Amino acid sequence: MEKLPVLFISVCSHLKTKNDTLVDYSDQESIFNYLDKKLQRKLHSIRESNLRLLLDGKILRDGEPIIKKPSNSELTLGKDLMYGGASQGKYLPAIKRYAGRFYTQLGGENDRAWLIENSNIHLLIISGLYGVLTPCEMIQDYSLHILDSSEVAHNWREDDSLTQLIINYITHNKIQKIIDVMGDDNYKHLLNWNELRRYVRGNLLHTFSLEYSSPDILFPLGCLLKDMIWNYSDADYQRLRPGKVVDTEYHPVYFDEVLITSKNPNFREESESKKGLLCNIDRVRRMKANLNRAVHSVLLDKKIYKKTHGLGGNIDLLGSNNIVSLTFLQDMRKFLDMRNAIDYEDKQISEKEFHLLCTIYDNSIIELTRIHGARFNYLEDVNR
Repeated sequence: MEKLPVLFISVCSHLKTKNDTLVDYSDQESIFNYLDKKLQRKLHSIRESNLRLLLDGKILRDGEPIIKKPSNSELTLGKDLMYGGASQGKYLPAIKRYAGRFYTQLGGENDRAWLIENSNIHLLIISGLYGVLTPCEMIQDYSLHILDSSEVAHNWREDDSLTQLIINYITHNKIQKIIDVMGDDNYKHLLNWNELRRYVRGNLLHTFSLEYSSPDILFPLGCLLKDMIWNYSDADYQRLRPGKVVDTEYHPVYFDEVLITSKNPNFREESESKKGLLCNIDRVRRMKANLNRAVHSVLLDKKIYKKTHGLGGNIDLLGSNNIVSLTFLQDMRKFLDMRNAIDYEDKQISEKEFHLLCTIYDNSIIELTRIHGARFNYLEDVNR
């Protein structure tokens, strides 16, 4: 199937499928096919360095070398991990090998392989040992968490190596939009998101949840990816903007242009890299994202949350349960009408309209804060 220019980035999983059959390694579906020669050598080099740290007993977990873990007992210096390595090993495609929270939401081993192979999107997987993988790439069973070794993390971060590999894939496949469904904060920090954003002209969205923190958010993120593969068209992806909320069978998933994590040393660097004030249209988009989060929090407080169609549906739910004032409802309808005109009709807003939206936003947040009884977490600065 022809792929859309949309790239999802996910992570590996601790839980993996076992297999006992020796097979010949094939690089037919490997990430190496999308890299230039220099980066191919670099990827092989870093993979081999990390593998040798593991095999030499230099990486510990709970005080014990992880080479003693059963998952690492049959690791070989194969062609997947080093240039000129062994041609045979106990290989499985990554999408079948990984069997953790994110991947089980895509289906059973064969079902998720079929889903990804027949999807119209691109998917890359970030791994402590392998760095970056295509979902159909052949990999061995192993156990190496990014937190096991600062040296492994440094190898991928140094010179933005991991980021440069993904950029090579982006340019090769003419990717126009990136959607971060990594979920695990520790792996997110391996990437230079500002650099990735530059290569897709700002069309990069992060995902987060108000209910789940890293890495439990992988459950709803798996559901999200499956739903988007089945139901999203090219036009749907083009309309996907910051502030979008998608319901899953677990809890809603939020989209934002700003990286929001529970342990995020790069947050200030990311948000300030925009250098100055946002334009008015982007400020309005940020306002809507904040209102989404605040309204959702109030609904959770009142224990009346149910699946609706985005912010408009949730506001109607507040109104039908007499939680907010009539003025709030009227103002929010004006806000949404003007906000939708910006996104779907490419309408430019005047200074007068912008100031009206700011007034509605300020008053609405004040009313929602009063109902909530405390300041909201996750509200972003609407100026920077």
